[in-house]
Amino acid sequence: MAKKKTTTKEGVAKKQQKPLPQPPLPPLPPLPPVLSRAAQDKIMLPRMTWTESGSTTLAFAAGKMKVLADRAKKRVAAERSNEDDDDSMPPTPRSIRRQKSVEVKENKRLLSSRLAFLRLAKVKMASDGNCLFRACSHELFGTQAHHLAVRLHAVEWMRRRPEVYQM
Repeated sequence: MAKKKTTTKEGVAKKQQKPLPQPPLPPLPPLPPVLSRAAQDKIMLPRMTWTESGSTTLAFAAGKMKVLADRAKKRVAAERSNEDDDDSMPPTPRSIRRQKSVEVKENKRLLSSRLAFLRLAKVKMASDGNCLFRACSHELFGTQAHHLAVRLHAVEWMRRRPEVYQM
Protein backbone atom coordinates (compact mmCIF):
# COMPACT_ATOMS: atom_id res chain seq x y z
CA MET A 1 0.00 0.00 0.00
CA ALA A 2 1.44 3.35 -1.06
CA LYS A 3 1.48 6.24 1.42
CA LYS A 4 -0.13 9.47 0.32
CA LYS A 5 1.77 12.68 0.91
CA THR A 6 -0.26 15.15 2.86
CA THR A 7 0.43 18.83 2.83
CA THR A 8 -0.20 20.86 5.91
CA LYS A 9 -0.59 24.56 6.33
CA GLU A 10 2.90 24.72 7.86
CA GLY A 11 4.38 22.96 4.83
CA VAL A 12 2.76 25.42 2.46
CA ALA A 13 3.84 28.35 4.60
CA LYS A 14 7.44 27.09 4.69
CA LYS A 15 7.53 26.84 0.91
CA GLN A 16 6.22 30.40 0.59
CA GLN A 17 8.80 31.84 2.99
CA LYS A 18 11.78 31.03 0.75
CA PRO A 19 13.27 34.30 -0.51
CA LEU A 20 12.94 34.87 -4.20
CA PRO A 21 16.20 35.18 -6.09
CA GLN A 22 16.96 38.79 -6.84
CA PRO A 23 17.97 39.85 -10.32
CA PRO A 24 21.55 41.06 -10.64
CA LEU A 25 21.97 44.76 -10.02
CA PRO A 26 23.18 47.08 -12.77
CA PRO A 27 26.75 48.27 -12.38
CA LEU A 28 27.15 51.25 -10.07
CA PRO A 29 28.34 54.59 -11.41
CA PRO A 30 31.94 55.31 -10.46
CA LEU A 31 32.44 57.62 -7.51
CA PRO A 32 34.69 60.65 -7.76
CA PRO A 33 37.91 60.51 -5.76
CA VAL A 34 37.36 60.85 -2.03
CA LEU A 35 39.21 63.58 -0.18
CA SER A 36 42.22 61.83 1.26
CA ARG A 37 42.63 61.70 5.00
CA ALA A 38 45.72 63.87 4.66
CA ALA A 39 43.77 66.51 2.70
CA GLN A 40 40.96 66.45 5.27
CA ASP A 41 43.49 66.77 8.10
CA LYS A 42 45.13 69.75 6.36
CA ILE A 43 41.75 71.48 6.40
CA MET A 44 40.67 70.53 9.94
CA LEU A 45 43.95 70.56 11.89
CA PRO A 46 44.50 74.35 11.70
CA ARG A 47 40.92 74.90 12.85
CA MET A 48 41.44 72.71 15.89
CA THR A 49 44.96 73.69 16.94
CA TRP A 50 45.38 77.47 16.64
CA THR A 51 46.73 78.89 19.87
CA GLU A 52 45.21 81.33 22.29
CA SER A 53 47.73 82.95 24.67
CA GLY A 54 50.14 80.05 24.22
CA SER A 55 47.69 77.27 25.06
CA THR A 56 46.12 74.84 22.63
CA THR A 57 42.82 76.20 21.44
CA LEU A 58 41.01 72.88 21.55
CA ALA A 59 41.25 72.86 25.34
CA PHE A 60 40.36 76.56 25.38
CA ALA A 61 37.37 75.91 23.09
CA ALA A 62 36.14 73.08 25.28
CA GLY A 63 36.35 75.31 28.35
CA LYS A 64 34.59 78.20 26.62
CA MET A 65 31.83 75.90 25.34
CA LYS A 66 31.33 74.58 28.86
CA VAL A 67 30.95 78.14 30.16
CA LEU A 68 28.48 78.99 27.37
CA ALA A 69 26.51 75.79 28.01
CA ASP A 70 26.34 76.53 31.75
CA ARG A 71 25.08 80.06 31.02
CA ALA A 72 22.43 78.70 28.67
CA LYS A 73 21.32 76.13 31.27
CA LYS A 74 21.03 78.85 33.93
CA ARG A 75 19.04 81.09 31.57
CA VAL A 76 16.63 78.27 30.68
CA ALA A 77 16.26 77.33 34.36
CA ALA A 78 15.52 80.96 35.25
CA GLU A 79 12.93 81.23 32.48
CA ARG A 80 11.28 78.01 33.61
CA SER A 81 11.21 79.09 37.24
CA ASN A 82 9.53 82.36 36.19
CA GLU A 83 6.94 80.35 34.29
CA ASP A 84 6.35 78.11 37.32
CA ASP A 85 5.59 81.14 39.50
CA ASP A 86 2.59 82.01 37.34
CA ASP A 87 0.18 79.17 38.22
CA SER A 88 -2.96 81.22 37.59
CA MET A 89 -3.45 79.97 34.02
CA PRO A 90 -2.50 76.61 32.52
CA PRO A 91 -0.31 76.81 29.41
CA THR A 92 -2.18 77.06 26.14
CA PRO A 93 -1.08 75.39 22.91
CA ARG A 94 -0.16 78.83 21.58
CA SER A 95 2.05 79.64 24.59
CA ILE A 96 3.70 76.22 24.34
CA ARG A 97 4.44 76.75 20.63
CA ARG A 98 5.82 80.21 21.40
CA GLN A 99 8.08 78.80 24.15
CA LYS A 100 9.34 76.04 21.86
CA SER A 101 10.00 78.60 19.14
CA VAL A 102 12.06 80.68 21.58
CA GLU A 103 14.02 77.59 22.68
CA VAL A 104 14.70 76.57 19.07
CA LYS A 105 15.95 80.08 18.22
CA GLU A 106 18.17 80.10 21.31
CA ASN A 107 19.58 76.66 20.46
CA LYS A 108 20.26 77.71 16.86
CA ARG A 109 22.02 80.85 18.09
CA LEU A 110 24.12 78.78 20.51
CA LEU A 111 25.04 76.30 17.75
CA SER A 112 26.01 79.16 15.42
CA SER A 113 28.24 80.74 18.06
CA ARG A 114 29.94 77.40 18.77
CA LEU A 115 30.52 76.76 15.07
CA ALA A 116 31.89 80.28 14.59
CA PHE A 117 34.24 79.78 17.51
CA LEU A 118 35.59 76.58 15.90
CA ARG A 119 35.71 78.31 12.49
CA LEU A 120 33.14 75.86 11.11
CA ALA A 121 29.88 76.52 9.31
CA LYS A 122 26.45 74.95 8.92
CA VAL A 123 25.75 73.46 5.52
CA LYS A 124 22.15 73.56 4.33
CA MET A 125 20.91 70.23 2.95
CA ALA A 126 17.86 69.94 0.74
CA SER A 127 14.89 68.39 2.57
CA ASP A 128 14.14 65.80 -0.06
CA GLY A 129 14.70 62.62 1.95
CA ASN A 130 18.33 62.38 0.87
CA CYS A 131 19.83 64.54 3.62
CA LEU A 132 21.90 61.69 5.14
CA PHE A 133 23.40 60.79 1.77
CA ARG A 134 23.86 64.47 0.87
CA ALA A 135 25.77 64.97 4.14
CA CYS A 136 27.95 61.90 3.45
CA SER A 137 28.59 63.12 -0.10
CA HIS A 138 29.50 66.58 1.19
CA GLU A 139 31.90 65.11 3.75
CA LEU A 140 33.50 62.66 1.31
CA PHE A 141 33.65 64.74 -1.87
CA GLY A 142 33.13 68.34 -0.80
CA THR A 143 29.80 68.53 -2.66
CA GLN A 144 26.26 67.20 -2.23
CA ALA A 145 26.02 66.38 -5.93
CA HIS A 146 27.10 62.75 -5.51
CA HIS A 147 24.38 61.80 -3.00
CA LEU A 148 22.72 59.33 -5.39
CA ALA A 149 25.98 57.47 -6.00
CA VAL A 150 26.59 57.34 -2.24
CA ARG A 151 23.07 55.94 -1.72
CA LEU A 152 23.54 53.31 -4.44
CA HIS A 153 26.85 52.19 -2.97
CA ALA A 154 25.35 51.98 0.53
CA VAL A 155 22.43 49.89 -0.75
CA GLU A 156 24.78 47.61 -2.69
CA TRP A 157 26.95 47.21 0.43
CA MET A 158 23.93 46.10 2.50
CA ARG A 159 22.58 43.79 -0.21
CA ARG A 160 25.90 41.97 -0.36
CA ARG A 161 25.80 41.41 3.41
CA PRO A 162 22.25 40.19 4.14
CA GLU A 163 23.40 38.23 7.20
CA VAL A 164 24.37 41.52 8.86
CA TYR A 165 21.44 43.71 7.81
CA GLN A 166 18.52 41.24 7.58
CA MET A 167 15.81 41.59 10.20
